[in-house]
Amino acid sequence: MDSQDIFCSSCRRSRAVDEFHVNKQGKRNKTCQRHSKKRPLEVDDWENFIQVLRNWNEPNQSEILDGTYTFALDALPVNFRSLRVQENAFPRSELNTTMRDLIDIIRDEGGFRFTHLATNGAGSSYTYRCCQDVMSIKKYESTLEPEKRRDGKRMDRVPCESRLRIGPCLQSRTLSLSIHYRWHTPYEDNHVPPIVLELINERGSSKTSSEILRDIRAVPEAKNVTRHQVYYLWKKANAEIRQPDSDPFASATMLLSEDSNSQNQ
Repeated sequence: MDSQDIFCSSCRRSRAVDEFHVNKQGKRNKTCQRHSKKRPLEVDDWENFIQVLRNWNEPNQSEILDGTYTFALDALPVNFRSLRVQENAFPRSELNTTMRDLIDIIRDEGGFRFTHLATNGAGSSYTYRCCQDVMSIKKYESTLEPEKRRDGKRMDRVPCESRLRIGPCLQSRTLSLSIHYRWHTPYEDNHVPPIVLELINERGSSKTSSEILRDIRAVPEAKNVTRHQVYYLWKKANAEIRQPDSDPFASATMLLSEDSNSQNQ
C-alpha cells in the first residue's frame, strides 16, 4: 500500500489520501468521498401541514397530534427570504419578529395559543408551550388583601402535553418543526369585540364561518380576530339555534314550532 493511500472501510480497499475529506476534528474520514455525498434533502409542504392542523382540530379529538417536519425556509408564508447571516452579524431581532408571525399563523389555523419558553443558541431553536397547559402555570402570590382582589375570568388549565419546537437554519435555508399536542377545548377569547359577536349571531344561521370571516375583515375593530375564533363562535351560535333546550325532544319540538310559525307569517 502506498504511504499516501488510506484504507476505505466502505470500499474495503485502499484509495488516495485526497479522496478522503477532512472532518471537523482535523482528521481524514474513514470512508472516501464516494460515500460522503449527502442525499438531497426532502422537505415537507407547508400547506399540507396546515391541512393536518385543520383536520386534527375537531371537538373531542382523541388522537394526539405528533409529528416532525422540515420545510424550505424561503417557501414559508412569512418573511424569511430577506434574512441572511452576514459577516460578524446575526439578524436576531428580525428573526424573532418573523418567528412571531409564523406562530400567529399556526395559532390561527390550529386554534391554540402558544407561549414562548426559550430560545437556544443564536436563534437556532425556539420552544413553545400551549398557554392552557398546566405546565405553563406560573406560581404567583397576590400582595393585595383578599377583600381587594377582583374575580376575573380565568383560563382553564389542562394536561395537554403540549410541545412545539421550531428550528430555523439560515445557512441551509431550512426550518425544522416538531409538535406534540393533546386536543382540548380552546380558551374562548373574551376580548372579541361586541360588534363581531353581534355579526356572528345575526348571520350565523344563513352564512358559513368563512363567509362571515370575510365580512368581519371589513370591520376595523376586528383586525385581531382570528379565523378560529370566528369558527368557534359560529359553531356555538348555531348549536344554540339548533338546540334551544337541553332536552333534545323539547328542542326539536321548539324548532318545529318556530318553522311552522315562520311559514304562516
